[in-house]
Amino acid sequence: MYNPNSKGRPFLPAEKHPRWKGGRILNFHGYMLIYKPEHPFCNNNKYIAEHRLVMEKHLKRFLKRTEIVHHINNIKTDNRIENLQLFNNWNEHRKFHPREHLSEQHKEKLRQAHKNQIPWNKGKKKEEFSKCLNSVI
Repeated sequence: MYNPNSKGRPFLPAEKHPRWKGGRILNFHGYMLIYKPEHPFCNNNKYIAEHRLVMEKHLKRFLKRTEIVHHINNIKTDNRIENLQLFNNWNEHRKFHPREHLSEQHKEKLRQAHKNQIPWNKGKKKEEFSKCLNSVI
């Protein structure tokens, strides 16, 4: 098969490529991805998150783009259905555990800032403040 972008090399489908590993990869966020080129919501590389596929199979329908699948035990590669929980959107998911990742020091500063209406971010990097603020709001 000829592919004009292959610079004269023969085109190989993913499954026949010498580095093919069965269509299951771990992405840089720590989630397992499955090669599913026929899936309506696959990414540009034709992969979809395994936890979304497991939830879709359980519900017997495609998930909406806005729906979030949460790993109950926070292990991103544990995609058993009993470890997955579905949220309708990011806001619902954020309400489930809004401040888990913040240190006690940051939580206390947020409480003080809210109580006294004082800016507690003086001397902090803008990105650090935005990150904390976005996780709480």
